[in-house]
Amino acid sequence: MPHIEIPDELWNQINTQREQFAIPSNQDFLRFCVEAAQTRYCPAVSAIVIRNKSEILMVGNDYGGDELVWNMPGGAVDPGEDLLQAVTRELHEETNITALEIGPLAWIGQAVLQNKHPFLFGFAFVVTDWEGEVSIANEVEHGDVQQARFMPFDEALECMLPGNRNPFRDWLADPEGELRFYFSNPEGVRRIG
Repeated sequence: MPHIEIPDELWNQINTQREQFAIPSNQDFLRFCVEAAQTRYCPAVSAIVIRNKSEILMVGNDYGGDELVWNMPGGAVDPGEDLLQAVTRELHEETNITALEIGPLAWIGQAVLQNKHPFLFGFAFVVTDWEGEVSIANEVEHGDVQQARFMPFDEALECMLPGNRNPFRDWLADPEGELRFYFSNPEGVRRIG
């Protein structure tokens, strides 16, 4: 099993999730997560960046359809990266925002999709301190992001990908609440923990 560095606070959140699913040991739970990521799931991260307690940073991706697909900044975890490194990198690549402090893990989502990554295991982190001006200059040549901007919560909820809409709505209602776990597929999204 590869060596993974996990901060104490994140470890405590993972341990709580392990207990909810009655997996006997932390090592068994992590083994399950790593094996799932390596064999079936694409691990991914999202950054929840809030401004003025009323707006969230969103990116509009061009995946070849008629309209942009809007979601929070994020993407796949690169080999050898931990989750916090991935969310920091993705946020900067897609929006030019530098994460100075990453706070709690807001939710974990397991998704069955209909694209090149049929199974996704996503981790949404709250970025509690950041700096920089929003720009997509890093994405112009190498990425799918065509727009990045802060949106009022209501507008973001209207255009956000369905797999993150319910989790974000739940998080807005109780941002200090416990870690949440969701499952989504083409039929819908449901909270499972």
